[in-house]
Amino acid sequence: MIQLSGLVICLLLLAADAAMADPPPMAKPNCQDHCGDISIPFPFGMGHNCYMNKWFEVVCNTSSNPHKAVLSGIDMELLEISLDDSRVRVNGPIQSSNCSNRRRTNNNSAIISLTGSPYSFSSFNMFTAIGCDTSALLNQVMPQITGCTTTCSANGSSSKACSGNNCCQTTIPTSIQVFNASLEGDSGCKLGFIVEQSWFRHNITSPWEVQHMLTVPVLLDWIVQDDDFKARAKDSDRIDCANSWWRRQDQERYSYMEYTFPNSSCRCIGGYDGNPYLPDGCLGKTSVKKLASFYKKLIFQGQMLCT
Repeated sequence: MIQLSGLVICLLLLAADAAMADPPPMAKPNCQDHCGDISIPFPFGMGHNCYMNKWFEVVCNTSSNPHKAVLSGIDMELLEISLDDSRVRVNGPIQSSNCSNRRRTNNNSAIISLTGSPYSFSSFNMFTAIGCDTSALLNQVMPQITGCTTTCSANGSSSKACSGNNCCQTTIPTSIQVFNASLEGDSGCKLGFIVEQSWFRHNITSPWEVQHMLTVPVLLDWIVQDDDFKARAKDSDRIDCANSWWRRQDQERYSYMEYTFPNSSCRCIGGYDGNPYLPDGCLGKTSVKKLASFYKKLIFQGQMLCT
């Protein structure tokens, strides 16, 4: 009898494993969910009616190898999207001065303005300056003064640590939306940029390596404005977590809203994963795994194994 019950349970577990093997949808129906290797989950999207608003439109350049994704609203190359952290990784520009070995670029094109968009620079970035006796300041972040100053040391140029010798770093103010640096110092090459802190720490052996780069990875926080939630709540294509917020708390919802007036973001509740910005986008995972583990223990005690 135990073996018969175990056989039935084994079949159920196999069905559960098959159900768990299917990942939850991340893009809207009939919309592409990848540009090359980059996942494009809603509220981002490619093509008509696939994104929440113009700021979340992604243009995929399939003629480049590998494919290149661009956030068209801010004209920045997209590297990664995180729904859990409400953050994107993009390629950010490097401002330079008197760098003869560096490809000539217009420094005006190295100025970033995210004003009016749902994006801002993440606190996981650092403002970084490279050069000999260089003073670097971030402009347009008043009333705060943000900057750092390098010293000049021949030995320091080969140091991995950006601790002052030919390279300095400082934190940036919360939620700034403009990058425009001023670089002053001797006549040598000077660089200024905002960069993802962990990437710089793990990938740059010598600060001067950046001189040969055109861009560096930057993290941007993003939010969804309440007007977008309200507009979609009136449609049949409404968002789960917005319904939970604008109505009373619904225990049958598997997503929730983090609310900071006038902006919000969605999360799947504990034990669920998927895309909380899509209707029924959060699917259970913990309960199924716990049930499978429980029955496997029973089967093992009954001397029958599922394989």
